[in-house]
Amino acid sequence: MGSLNVEVFDKTIGVVMKKNRILIAEESSQFRADIKEYLSAEGLGPFKEVMTVEEVWRSIGIETQSGKLFILNDYTIELIVLDLNFAGIGAEICHKIKQHDMDLPVLCVSDSAEEDDELLAIESGADAFEHLPLNIKKFRVKARKLIERWEAHSRLRANYESLKTVYKTLPPVHRSTHDKIGDYKVIGALGKGASSVVYKCRREDSLYFFAVKILNDDMAQSPETIVAFRDEIDNIRGLDHPNIIKVVDHGIQSGFPYYVMDYVSGCNLGKLDSEEREFTFDEILAITTSLIDCLDYIHENHVIHGDVKMENILITEKWEVKLTDFGLSIQEEKKKTTIQGVMGTPLYLAPELIAGREETYKVDTYAFGIVLYKLLTSKFPFDSTNVAEIMHGHCTQEPERVDKTRPEIPKVWADLVEACLEKNPNLRPDSLMAFTDKGETLASTAFNLN
Repeated sequence: MGSLNVEVFDKTIGVVMKKNRILIAEESSQFRADIKEYLSAEGLGPFKEVMTVEEVWRSIGIETQSGKLFILNDYTIELIVLDLNFAGIGAEICHKIKQHDMDLPVLCVSDSAEEDDELLAIESGADAFEHLPLNIKKFRVKARKLIERWEAHSRLRANYESLKTVYKTLPPVHRSTHDKIGDYKVIGALGKGASSVVYKCRREDSLYFFAVKILNDDMAQSPETIVAFRDEIDNIRGLDHPNIIKVVDHGIQSGFPYYVMDYVSGCNLGKLDSEEREFTFDEILAITTSLIDCLDYIHENHVIHGDVKMENILITEKWEVKLTDFGLSIQEEKKKTTIQGVMGTPLYLAPELIAGREETYKVDTYAFGIVLYKLLTSKFPFDSTNVAEIMHGHCTQEPERVDKTRPEIPKVWADLVEACLEKNPNLRPDSLMAFTDKGETLASTAFNLN
């Protein structure tokens, strides 16, 4: 198909998705018939069969004009069943679809004997893969799950577009720019979250850099958010621990609360893990013992972090571990009135949070267990594209012990993970330091995961 320029036109507002329309791009008439028969038996359909690449593009709302792809975003397809060898470029077709920010699910199939076909499909962006002739049960289930996910995505997109339409009717909001925050000159932005921005700054009387966190414009107009942000400042400004970035100052800039932290250069653990980095025993031990000490410290100071996860664990250039982002932290005595609804990241949520029961510092212990499980096995104990399935796993399923998944992991490490992931918070360790004898039981059992 060659190199194509891309122009995107959004026409999704008000679009009603047609239900279960499935595109079949398969050159074999027998396999097309089989695919239709199996999916029809699952209650799926109707179907559109295509025989050329141009028909693929037209069917999903893409037109090729003068060497450009025009993505119209008014999709009438909810699933593509694509032969990996379709027109000799099935993998390229799949890659093009995913490359242009289209979340349309693609289920690739192949009747070749190549062992790397599944790898090729996944690398091209396919959401699932099946060999031909098909395993009927697996094929049906995969197709149905992909369509369910697409329908959920469509509902979310429709809600988002409705919100955008409402937002456009509101009066314009003043957007502030920060050249200076208090006594700190802004050098550049370090990151932006849902409610705040973190800037790299330098104080006029100092050669050192600082990180300044300040509420963004929209959130500064919400009394509830301002109260929560001030609570965050109150929770962490008194904490003094080597594994927590220290708060050195705080104040209000033109009505916007802010606080100042020591600037630490590094990379979060989630990013390192996403790069498929192979952690050594010493690195895992350093992360684990630092978090154990840090969590016990904040809990002794009656603070619940509330969002312990890989992305909130910073690894500095000197391989120091820093627990960051206390945006969901609360003082333990405020927990009954501060928390409303489920807050946090689904992959790390303790069962009692999902069930709406009282939050204690044991939710941090559970989340720490999830982090350690991921570090040791390279996977989450409960992982799915469906949030409900993740929640169900946290509440009802027992994760496989890490020493069953990786036999080289010593029992004391597996026991620690298992204890942290107890469904009943009362059965989780009261003190991680005491449970591990200040980390000494872990340090005495070196292992190699490579």
